[in-house]
Amino acid sequence: MTTTKKPRRKTESVQPGLPWHDLPGAMQLILNADFLAKEFRRTAREKLADENVNDRRASIISFLSQVGPQSINDLADKLEQHKAAISSILIRMDSDGLIEFTPNKEDKRSKNAGLTAKGRLLAAPIHAKLKGIRLKALKGLTKQEIDTTNAVLLKMIANLDQIRED
Repeated sequence: MTTTKKPRRKTESVQPGLPWHDLPGAMQLILNADFLAKEFRRTAREKLADENVNDRRASIISFLSQVGPQSINDLADKLEQHKAAISSILIRMDSDGLIEFTPNKEDKRSKNAGLTAKGRLLAAPIHAKLKGIRLKALKGLTKQEIDTTNAVLLKMIANLDQIRED
C-alpha cells in the first residue's frame, strides 16, 4: 500500500484566489512569517514520524534535554503552550516512559517533569532532525539576510508585546 503525501501549498497564494503580490508589504510579511512557522511544524512532524514522536512531544523532549526537569507551569510558559495542553501531553509521555515526575523542591504543590533514559535516547535524533530542517530552511541565505530578518521579526514581536501592555 502506498501513501501519498499531502501536496505543499503553493507559495503564490496564502488564501485561495489571493496572490501574494496583491497584498500590502506589511501583510505579506506577517502572512509569510505565519506560513513559515506552519511549514516548519509540518515538516518537523513529517521528519519526526520515524521517531514516533509528534512535534509537541519533540519540543518538550528537546527542551527538557537542554535545561533539565521543569514544572508544568514553567514548561507551559517557556514553550508558550496552555498548561492544560502541556499537562495532557506530559501524562501521555509519562505512561509511554519518556518522562517521569519528581517532587518540586521549590513548590511542594507541583511536580517537575524530567526525561527518563528512554526520553533522553530520543533527544539526539530529534535534535539532529530539527537542526537539519533549520539548516535546509536557511540554505542560500547570507548571515546578513538572516540577521536582518531576525531583527525585523523581533521588532514586530516587541511591538505586539507593547500593544498587549497598552
